[in-house]
Amino acid sequence: MKTTTFSKSLNFKTIFWLVVLLTLFVISLKFVIGKLHYYSFQDETFGRYLGVKWWLLGHISGGILALILGPFQFVAILREKFSRLSKVTEYIYLTGIIISSICSMYLAWNMGLKIHWTWALSSQVLAFVWIVTALMTLRALLKKRTQQHNEWMIRSYLVTLVFVAFRWIVFLPAMAKLGTYPQIAPTVMYVTLFIPLFIAEILFQWNKN
Repeated sequence: MKTTTFSKSLNFKTIFWLVVLLTLFVISLKFVIGKLHYYSFQDETFGRYLGVKWWLLGHISGGILALILGPFQFVAILREKFSRLSKVTEYIYLTGIIISSICSMYLAWNMGLKIHWTWALSSQVLAFVWIVTALMTLRALLKKRTQQHNEWMIRSYLVTLVFVAFRWIVFLPAMAKLGTYPQIAPTVMYVTLFIPLFIAEILFQWNKN
């Protein structure tokens, strides 16, 4: 009976999303590995961020927690078999976002302005949306509103993935032909942030009665 139930749960749709989540996890892990050199705590590693290194480390550390734990929040089998552990990891995931986004806001208006005010503003918008989606997820979780919780968790994870998508797109060789970093970075930020959220919102509303 257990084998039959387990095999039914592993239908094509489930396997497809497991592959998607595994792919996102691997991509996120590669991104995370690229940030680990900051934990050498050597001054030359931080470069122009030396004066705000603890804010930078807070941003990176919270982001790493969110990127690594994010995919596991959508694996139904893990939520069913290890419900208590799953809830703990979700709280850690949300805490990581709150810490990282607060540090990001500080960095945006300090270091971001040295690049350009448009970059500082777009970074601030991203941090604001990130922390709001996390807080809305937490609110729905505490109030046990399952559907709202699931939708806000998806929004939260999509915003978390912006950091990976942005870095990948903005440094493509073709992007350099469109302008300087201050010119193209804000646009790339908004595109990678709002298009996935817009598509998700359409799907949420489409499935409602």
